[in-house]
Amino acid sequence: AMTISTLTNIVLDYVCIYPLKLGMFGAALATGLGSVLGLLIQLTHFLRRGNSLRLQRIRPTVRETLQIMRCGISNFITEFSAGIVILAFNAVILRLPAGNTGVAAYGIAANIAIVCTAFFNGIGQGVQPIISTNYGALQMGRVWRAFLLAAACAGVIGLLFYGAGMLFPTQIAGLFNQEKSPELTALAVRAFHLYFLAFALMGFNIITITTLSAMAQLKEAFALSILRGVAVILPVLFLLSYFFGLDGVWLTIPVTELLIALLGVILLLRARWKLKKAHENDQTAA
Repeated sequence: AMTISTLTNIVLDYVCIYPLKLGMFGAALATGLGSVLGLLIQLTHFLRRGNSLRLQRIRPTVRETLQIMRCGISNFITEFSAGIVILAFNAVILRLPAGNTGVAAYGIAANIAIVCTAFFNGIGQGVQPIISTNYGALQMGRVWRAFLLAAACAGVIGLLFYGAGMLFPTQIAGLFNQEKSPELTALAVRAFHLYFLAFALMGFNIITITTLSAMAQLKEAFALSILRGVAVILPVLFLLSYFFGLDGVWLTIPVTELLIALLGVILLLRARWKLKKAHENDQTAA
């Protein structure tokens, strides 16, 4: 469903924008149709004999609704804060000598980062039910093995993206630089060298937040989401850009991810100790 939905979106993007000349409306229409097609494919599950899921009428309670919101607030903040961060980056870069060309270079790096982040989010969404189920079954060994495997996979993918940025920076920049501007190419290459350092830890942080949420450590997950999404990144952006100019802008994400990774390790160790202590107390009481 996901593959066909994405491919449909890509094909319809071209058809709607170029042959049909529908512009931005065509791009939005392609995205909508691709999503609807993916949903229809998934709904065929309910027609199969092996389906064990039945839809029932329920009356959701306020308590259940709030609990669901608490579990999802961390991911919501991660998604919502992205728009605020992009706006802040653009505003800061426009005040620097690089101006519009710097914004264009940031756009190139940020678009590639979105693709890389999609891999990390996919790993996080894949491991979340595994961690949640085993946490509920008190199989903490499996929880930590799943976390380490997910973090390792994310780390490998991050290093691959960083390696691509180091080995083929000019070629990647050229894909977005149709006018062959040497200034834009130079700024984009510099952005790859510094900005892409964040990929080494970005996946780890996303997996950490997902793991904490899956283990019902909601305060810790919420704190990391807030700090990573807004509370740390914006002060770091303003501080580094003031002292180091455009290089400071490119280093903002790597520095933020490093700080969050350090805090994430502390919170994971704290959660592990707390859960182990609670398990020992339950055994003693039994």
